[in-house]
Amino acid sequence: MKRVNELVRIVERDGLEWLQCRCGQMLCESSKNPKEHVKAKEFPIQRAGRHVVPAPVAVSDRFVWREFYCPSCGLLLNTEVAMKGEPYLFDARIF
Repeated sequence: MKRVNELVRIVERDGLEWLQCRCGQMLCESSKNPKEHVKAKEFPIQRAGRHVVPAPVAVSDRFVWREFYCPSCGLLLNTEVAMKGEPYLFDARIF
């Protein structure tokens, strides 16, 4: 078993490496984008925190705050800021 971070680890299953939540839920193969295999919620960019300075509506409406949760235990696994409508960022490839 290898740790990706304090929430996710890599485990071997059927000869493949899988990402697993600390609750034991298998998320996806380690070569795939886990954000595409967990629960996701999208919010206005201001949810990113009190230090986010509200921009003019024309700008702030173009960006969103995304949160990604374990489908089993609901643990918050990751977050991202992205342009509205863009695919989920693949920000950590495991080799």
